[in-house]
Amino acid sequence: MPFMRNPFCAAVVLLALAGTAKAGTLPQPVAAMPESELAAAERDLERSAARQRSLSDDAAALTSEQEQLSGQLVEAAARIKAREAMIAASQTRLAELSKAESTQRLGLAHRNDQLARLLAALVMLEQNPPPALIAAPGDALAAVRAAMLFGAAVPALRAEAALLSQDVIRLAGLRTSIAAEQDQLSANLDK
Repeated sequence: MPFMRNPFCAAVVLLALAGTAKAGTLPQPVAAMPESELAAAERDLERSAARQRSLSDDAAALTSEQEQLSGQLVEAAARIKAREAMIAASQTRLAELSKAESTQRLGLAHRNDQLARLLAALVMLEQNPPPALIAAPGDALAAVRAAMLFGAAVPALRAEAALLSQDVIRLAGLRTSIAAEQDQLSANLDK
């Protein structure tokens, strides 16, 4: 042995052995673990590693699911915001259409007297047309006046009737638009 060549090292080793021999305790070699305990420890270690991998996979899956749910939540919020904007716009259009309908109805109500007179004049002309020159030759001046009045009144009556027809058509269109807008609003509110 090489350390034995040095007398000092040899003395230290002998003293150490002598000190432990006096105490009666010599260093014991470490006992080897039985093979069954070693196999059990290896299985526990493998199970721990498998459990750690499983937990890591579960955490990754949960993170992915959370990201997916967050994306769906953002999409749902955007759809809700768009739906609310459509509802607000529909309510605004409905208010405007209702106001236009009220205005149209009021206009017709104010012209109701005019319209009644117009219709009465048309009925009167239809039932009692102005005398023709041939039918009453002695009253030629009255016949000419009646023909002139009739000639002047008929275009005005026709124009007034055309305006009335347009107003009634506009009112019907407004009512149709209001009904359609109410249906659309109801559909948006139901979603």
